[in-house]
Amino acid sequence: EILDPVDGESVKAWVDLSGNGHHAVNEASTVKFREDYYGNSNPVIDLINSGSNDWASDYLDILDMAAQDDRDMTIFMIFDPKANHWSDQLLEAEIYNEDGTDGTVMYSINDNHNNSSTTMRAFNKTVNHSNIIKPMLLTIRTSSDGGDLLINGESLYNNSSGLWPSLASGNQRIRIGGPYMQNYPNQIEDHFGSDANVSEIMIFYENLSNLDMNKVHHYLSQKWDFVSYVDSDSDGIFDDSDCDPLYDNGVIADCNGVCGGGAVVDCAGVCGGS
Repeated sequence: EILDPVDGESVKAWVDLSGNGHHAVNEASTVKFREDYYGNSNPVIDLINSGSNDWASDYLDILDMAAQDDRDMTIFMIFDPKANHWSDQLLEAEIYNEDGTDGTVMYSINDNHNNSSTTMRAFNKTVNHSNIIKPMLLTIRTSSDGGDLLINGESLYNNSSGLWPSLASGNQRIRIGGPYMQNYPNQIEDHFGSDANVSEIMIFYENLSNLDMNKVHHYLSQKWDFVSYVDSDSDGIFDDSDCDPLYDNGVIADCNGVCGGGAVVDCAGVCGGS
């Protein structure tokens, strides 16, 4: 939640609604609030990407979080990449040093979108999103046994080895977006600010069950009006046509709107009997 949001103004704090006080903040933020970016009354956080200025403040930080002691977590993120730069940082968790320099990166989600590529790197997995409807719902569920990655409910990686966060001790920082730091001396590689639009981020420090994950998918698809292209239970049927979007049973409504019914449309275009 943005407190007292004003369209086009910089966002200094994105309030955590979980009650845990993990607010995303940056007093120097150039991230913008867009009240109605898509014309459907859904607001977004616009990460802007202010260009080639090193140290640009196109990000928000969640600071001083306890380091994870296991690999169980589930992340939901609604965003539109809208990116024009290579290796745009969307979300990164790292152990940071007291002098402010980068420490151990626990996980990251980068959008690698330029004139020749429309892929995303999430937890070291590559996802081609050139044919995916946007804004999109990204889900990442991890454990020590492997991880799952879904976009709009479609499973792209299932129980995949290595799809999990690294573990390290120290203060954890989660950064939404990222500064343009092409000449940052302590970086192994350049960071480029993202110009993505972000609508919502949920992070659960547990490996959610399939049903609980489906429930969150369906809640978000309804909240953000994505029911026409999100498949909450990954059964191949979008939520707006699925009689029971929480369970993978493949039941759809007939032309009379009866779930599992046998009515069909005849050659004259009339919905008739079975």
